[in-house]
Amino acid sequence: TTTGIAKVQVIEDLIGTETKTVYKIQSQNTEYLLVFPKEYTIPKITSGELLQVTGLTNNVASEENEIEVQTIRVIPKSIASSNEENIGEQKIAVILVKFPEDNEEPKTKEEVNNLIFDTSNEYSTNNFVKETSYEKAFLTGNVYGWYTLNITKEQFTSKNPLDSLDFLTKETIKASDSEVDFTQYDRLIIVFPFISYSSYKYSGFATIGKWYFFIQDQTPLRLSSSLINGVENIRNLAPHELGHNLNLYHANDWECGEVSFASSLKGCYNLEYRDAFDVMGNNNYLSHYSANNKKTIGWLNSEQIIKADEEGIYTLTPLETKSGIKTIEISASNTNYSIEFRRPIGFDRKISNSYGREIYNGVFIREIRNFNYGSTHLIDSSPNLNSTLNQITDSIFSVLRIGEIFSDPDNELYIKVLSVNDNEVKIVYTKTQTIC
Repeated sequence: TTTGIAKVQVIEDLIGTETKTVYKIQSQNTEYLLVFPKEYTIPKITSGELLQVTGLTNNVASEENEIEVQTIRVIPKSIASSNEENIGEQKIAVILVKFPEDNEEPKTKEEVNNLIFDTSNEYSTNNFVKETSYEKAFLTGNVYGWYTLNITKEQFTSKNPLDSLDFLTKETIKASDSEVDFTQYDRLIIVFPFISYSSYKYSGFATIGKWYFFIQDQTPLRLSSSLINGVENIRNLAPHELGHNLNLYHANDWECGEVSFASSLKGCYNLEYRDAFDVMGNNNYLSHYSANNKKTIGWLNSEQIIKADEEGIYTLTPLETKSGIKTIEISASNTNYSIEFRRPIGFDRKISNSYGREIYNGVFIREIRNFNYGSTHLIDSSPNLNSTLNQITDSIFSVLRIGEIFSDPDNELYIKVLSVNDNEVKIVYTKTQTIC
């Protein structure tokens, strides 16, 4: 049995084929990679949580010290990121680095500052955070660089991707420590010149929560860290990677073909990144974090959440606005659901500009999982809405519309939309389909 501190990170491949969530445990002076059996139910873990792991230790066959996990337990006493850390000022050091063979500096510090911090830029990351948090959080900080790293591009790209985030963060701290007072920040965003996906498939890396990093005098600092491949990707990737730093996992699509929902044994698939209505999924549209993800971060309070323990009619107000109920949560015997209502307001205008306002005319239903990467799964509530798209890609039209019924007969759960306007939506939740 090994006890230690969790280090969790996400490796981004925007196609989804190489996306990984990596779990490590720091036990005294030794770091272990946690290897889970294929069908293992992984609990939701955040960096900094205290873990107790039972398994087989392997430090011979791999360059990594590994534990083949048999059991894992999260011990309540921990130093994990709390919701309070995600409220208020988020102090970020943005560090621009390049490799010795890079001759150009693709953007100036002022241009990068405009992309991340400048509130005069409508689509800055700061404006995204302020809007999606209902002004509960905001970004401050500075942009530093460009610094030339003491490693070649080949040394970085040939590194085991499981170690890339830790490796480049440490190299960046070495290159910039004489000018950056890291004690003044609690988050890092590291950007390097774009490396083509044809030769390097990863778009970014991010810690889930915060890790301990060491500055040059070996002072331990608890920071979140994100790596972004290419300054041209900052606008779309910074809100996504920051979401991981705020303890979020990916927003996925649960695709069941011609039906809305069934178990994986009945032909359903988890599609990485396919939730276009959450920047933690398809980040091209810069959609608000889902209601469940805002709850995870700490940006929703208990008065904005209804736990529907009883059948009845419930009202939701737009997720983008400050007042009213933002999500209805329904717990079933073997799953949980989160229901929300959207309108084309602020950042959520972008996707409706592409597909029309009707994509919001109803409610979105997500299956919530607090295990196996903690992802949310958007349910395609209108699987036959658009005949020009195949059953895998039509989840862009996933809203449950007026008069339609979402059914989960295994859990005796039925949801019907009664009315929609710009200010609210009314739904009925029952345990008997005939009542709907």
